[in-house]
Amino acid sequence: MRSLALLCLLVLAMPARAAAPEQHYLDLRDRYIAKFSKAKENDETFKQHDAALEELTRVLRGLVGPATIKGLPADGKSNVDTLFKGDSGFGHLDGLGFASDGDKMQAVVTTTGLLKHWLREHREDGMPQEIGAAFKSDRFYYLAIQDGLSLRQICRAAGCEARIRQCRRGGARRARQWRAEGAAA
Repeated sequence: MRSLALLCLLVLAMPARAAAPEQHYLDLRDRYIAKFSKAKENDETFKQHDAALEELTRVLRGLVGPATIKGLPADGKSNVDTLFKGDSGFGHLDGLGFASDGDKMQAVVTTTGLLKHWLREHREDGMPQEIGAAFKSDRFYYLAIQDGLSLRQICRAAGCEARIRQCRRGGARRARQWRAEGAAA
């Protein structure tokens, strides 16, 4: 069953270049990507992977700061679904993801510096390098937030740079969980 999700990308005013705390996050993320992209997939690796995502989430919370979005829980998790290159969901926008029960509404909060860095990382994918142009690009939403993007609506709202409507089709975590359950059966 597909659930309609509402994503809100909040971009906080930060300098364009990655500042020291943002660079620390990016270096940590890249070290984890290198580690897990070479690792064999097994229970221990998945435990380490989940711990790495939790650490990245803690660092992101320090970068982004508190975010209060009506209808969503106060604590966000990393929008990065996976640190395994090649997994569905790899390369999502670095930010905190917030989701309601059943993923009916979702929000991703990032900094301008992380957003601009992400755009540069995806230049070869045909990603517009100007934030406004990226927000108008279907490719942005597909790569940054959800691989299964089916519908989007952008609007200006208080506290939001953009709102995106989409159907969520699951992510890398669910795929690994299903693979693990299938292997155990």
